[in-house]
Amino acid sequence: MKNLNEAMYLLLVEKRIDNFSVTELVETYMRLYSSTKNDFKARVFIHRQLYRLVNHGYLLKLGKKNTQKIRYIHTEKFKQHFYNLGNPKTGNYFMPEEEFKAMLNDRLIKYRYSLLISTSEMEEYQSYMNEYPAIIALLKSKFDLAKEKKYSYLGRIAAVQNILGECHDIRKGDNAVGY
Repeated sequence: MKNLNEAMYLLLVEKRIDNFSVTELVETYMRLYSSTKNDFKARVFIHRQLYRLVNHGYLLKLGKKNTQKIRYIHTEKFKQHFYNLGNPKTGNYFMPEEEFKAMLNDRLIKYRYSLLISTSEMEEYQSYMNEYPAIIALLKSKFDLAKEKKYSYLGRIAAVQNILGECHDIRKGDNAVGY
């Protein structure tokens, strides 16, 4: 499987979530991706990804059909494919703390620039809508999209800052961060 969704990769490989129910995975997904406010959409997304992974033989579905007691576990194929040390995506399970923090800080800077861009874009659309009321209908969808991007970047910035804070609080004295 070449194209494992980034969110599923984070949940199943990096966080090493195994022997889980759909509800547990959806709750974890919602906590990690705070920009996803809609529980229904998150559940649909998770169901589709799980269906795909089961069909490709990466997950095993255990339990009575059409119940909430169904559990998913990693298969040997999953473990070989994603936990293989030769896999450049997983590499070593631990990364030096300085390298991890540098990667997070780089990402934080990128998100802050993107936030500035989307905020400026939103402000520009707003100024045109105020100046030329006749084109409000034309610009409203572009304004709303820029606003969504702005809030998405705010959520991403908050998440990276939370991770950086967790690294500092939890790993004091340890020079490696696992993810």
